[in-house]
Amino acid sequence: MKRSDLLETIEPTTPSELVHAGTWEVRGPRSKVAEAILLLLYSRPMRSREIAEKLGKSSRYVASYLSYWRTRGVVDYRGGYWFLTRRGEEIVRTILDAKRLREEEQLSHTRTTEPVSGTINDKSRQAHAKASGAVQSFIVEQTSAPEGKQWEQDPIGKALRCLDTLLGDRDLEEEEYAVLRHMVKHYAEWGSTYLYVDQIAEDLHYEMRELLQILRRLQTKKLIYMYTDKRLGIRVGLGRGLKQAIDKCLGKR
Repeated sequence: MKRSDLLETIEPTTPSELVHAGTWEVRGPRSKVAEAILLLLYSRPMRSREIAEKLGKSSRYVASYLSYWRTRGVVDYRGGYWFLTRRGEEIVRTILDAKRLREEEQLSHTRTTEPVSGTINDKSRQAHAKASGAVQSFIVEQTSAPEGKQWEQDPIGKALRCLDTLLGDRDLEEEEYAVLRHMVKHYAEWGSTYLYVDQIAEDLHYEMRELLQILRRLQTKKLIYMYTDKRLGIRVGLGRGLKQAIDKCLGKR
C-alpha cells in the first residue's frame, strides 16, 4: 500500500500513543498537531507553508514543531523541504500499526456482539468510509482544539506566545524563527538572555557555517546581537528592543 493511501485511510493516534508507541519512548510535544505533521511528511517531503495550509495553522506555528522534532532527530530540513528521518519513519509506522490493530480489535468486537446479518458488511463499509480521509477531518476538527491550561500557565509557553505576537507578520525564514524561539525558551527557563554560538549549534544540530549565516541575518534585523569573547567564543544575545518587548509582554519590570 502506498504512503498516500495510508494517509487517507488511517487517522492519527492519541498523543499518549505517539509518545509511548512501540518498545521505546519518544520525548516530544504530545499533541495531535505534531502527529498530523508527521503523518503528512510520511506521504512526501513538504514545505512548512504547505503543511500549515493543510493544518489550518500559521507557518511559524508549524515551524516551531518542526524545529523541535529536528533537534530530536525525527525530521530534517534540506533544500527548502522538511522530511522524515529514518527514526521518524519508524515512529509513524508504529503509529499506523497501532491504529490498524485498534481497528481490527473494534471490528472483532463488533462481529462478536452484533447479530449475524447483512448489516455487518454495511457497518464495515461505513467504518471504512469513515476512516477514508480521516487525516483531513482530524485536521479540521482536532487540531483546532486548545492545547490545555498547562501550556497557558507554563512560563516558557507564555514567553513563546509573546514572541509570536511581537514578530507579527515580519518576514522571517524558518531557521531564523527556530533560533529565536530557542533563545527565548532559554531566557524564560534560565533568565539568561544569551547563549554561545557553539551551544546553539549543538542544541539545534546546525553546521557552524550555516548557523552563522542565520545569525547574521537576525543581527541585521536587530533581533539579536553578537559579541566575540576572546576566551569563550561568540556570544549571541537577544536584542535589547526584543528583550524589553518580551519583558513587557510577560509583565516584568
